[in-house]
Amino acid sequence: MNRTAIALTVSALLLSATACGASNDVSPTPVESVATSAPDLTDKQIHIVEDAEKVLASGGFSEEGLKQYIIDDEGYSMEDVTAAVNSIACDLDWNREATEKAETYGIEDKSEIKKRLLADGFTEEQAEYGANPVPQN
Repeated sequence: MNRTAIALTVSALLLSATACGASNDVSPTPVESVATSAPDLTDKQIHIVEDAEKVLASGGFSEEGLKQYIIDDEGYSMEDVTAAVNSIACDLDWNREATEKAETYGIEDKSEIKKRLLADGFTEEQAEYGANPVPQN
């Protein structure tokens, strides 16, 4: 395993060990505050955060789907994309993203919606939420 793969594995483990908490109902953090609150990001990674915010504005991306989209569309390295997306991941409402993605499927069957959400990279919990969203007051 090369150094980059090891670093990415360690980063993923650290992120999962220091999870965002039980609730992800926090509004997304503006890019400016992410850039100033994450001084360890490189200029390229800050640009990736800005790209991610634009992509997320269209809605319906899982964390893994967002990373893959940016890598495929923009050609950034997995290492830079992972660092950038991880820096904002705790500030995003992945349940809302799952709900938005589910709405694009145009189907009613909740088990089929959940299957598709899982295939699109959402976690089990996020897919369950997206297939059965809690009404907002």
